[in-house]
Amino acid sequence: MVLATASDKRRLESILRDSLGNDFSTYTDGFFVDGTRRTSHADINHLVLTRKGHTKKRAATAHFALKKFFSVINSGDMRYSERHRPELLSTAEARFVRWLDRDVKIPSLKSESGSNKAYLGPDFYGHSVQHLAMVSRFIHGEVLYDKLAKSEGTNFTELFLQGVRDVARLNGITNSPENQFYASSEEFEHEAARNEEEKKEALVANLSRMYYVLHPDEFQTTDFSTEKIVDHLKTKKSIDLKSRVEELTEKRRSFNDPNRLQHRDCNGKNMIWTNNEKYRNRFVDHETAGPDSAVEDIASYCIVLAHGNNHVFNLEDFPYFRYVFHAYEDAWRNLDLDRVTELDGYHNGQFVNRVGEIMTEREDNQLTMAFFANAMNKTLTLSAAGARSYGSVLDGTEVVAVTDPSRWRGDMDELFDSTHSMIPIIQGCGDSAEGIADYFYTFGQLFNDLGYKISETHLTNIQDLKRRGNFGDAVLKHRPERYLKE
Repeated sequence: MVLATASDKRRLESILRDSLGNDFSTYTDGFFVDGTRRTSHADINHLVLTRKGHTKKRAATAHFALKKFFSVINSGDMRYSERHRPELLSTAEARFVRWLDRDVKIPSLKSESGSNKAYLGPDFYGHSVQHLAMVSRFIHGEVLYDKLAKSEGTNFTELFLQGVRDVARLNGITNSPENQFYASSEEFEHEAARNEEEKKEALVANLSRMYYVLHPDEFQTTDFSTEKIVDHLKTKKSIDLKSRVEELTEKRRSFNDPNRLQHRDCNGKNMIWTNNEKYRNRFVDHETAGPDSAVEDIASYCIVLAHGNNHVFNLEDFPYFRYVFHAYEDAWRNLDLDRVTELDGYHNGQFVNRVGEIMTEREDNQLTMAFFANAMNKTLTLSAAGARSYGSVLDGTEVVAVTDPSRWRGDMDELFDSTHSMIPIIQGCGDSAEGIADYFYTFGQLFNDLGYKISETHLTNIQDLKRRGNFGDAVLKHRPERYLKE
């Protein structure tokens, strides 16, 4: 238990009253703080409230999570403009969690009492615009990231695979025709376009940060700002970073992966492991949820792991995980609970065959390569965030300590190694294959121009693929099973 000061309790009570409104008196006779966790953009308080007039059927206490957003100075997160505007984050998360709690339905799961809870996030209680805060039910459990860190071997694989199923469940249910978060397709497209602009901005900022870390001798300690680095690259190195990021964005369209509603920060740190149900992970921190690549969440989940950023790529079961995701995501998106039950009994190649019924081989190949494109962006984001984590604030100026970036280079090089080894899959992408190969080659060249040192062997192999051609509509006659260990 954390002993809050009197002023702390008055502040928290003011937020509770404003968030809960008339319900405040129903929920509490008083409260104490049972823990506070600070994230990169919010304080999360675990409040234990004493309830009035409880009976045997009603617990004497209620557990609330009070999330108080704050403005970020030294942000390691993807969407910098939003992280500096807590009013956007707090209202966005309140809107999304309210929707999950009150509107999302799984008709076949309705109990006799009419419950239609999807168990995709916490129950929503209220939101304070004045205090930039949200109140939801506190979820008892362990962060999946921490649980994975303590597991090994078969146990790790089983835990990881449960997370894969749960990401598929979140993605599937929230994209089912019965559950539409956006009022119109026009609004969805508007949000998708906004997300693309934010990702371009983030890519420029992350690449700028890494150049700054890799070339400390070119700058004074307090020189960092994205615009200064962009100007330095253009005038001193003849690298127009914004134009090259714009070029990459255009090439990214070759993957043809659909936009779907995504968590956008879907990883083991934002999943709470509980023992309440078969599909037991609850998702938190939905403040940036919105349209993105259909494999954005699963790529993020597979990268942010307790055993190292790219640990999953060292597992022989990695292709199996992807097929498990696609099979379950399709079943949940169609709210086909009989199919979900059937999938629970599947093994290895059965998932491959099911994915073959869901999509064409070309679509499977395109989504596979989109997975790796998203994984590269996530790894770069984590690298830049790692550089920021050593920062401090001095008289309003950000100061960053330069650290050894060799681990980050290794992570990215491993991704390019995996990509160039999948040249048959790129060739199997049909008329989009040339654009996909060009995207990876262009991205790798940009990394190397900035001093990131991606293996030239990997890039040469991708470049040779471009030169050989053999794209068009030709699809290699390979089965996905060849990438599985039976």
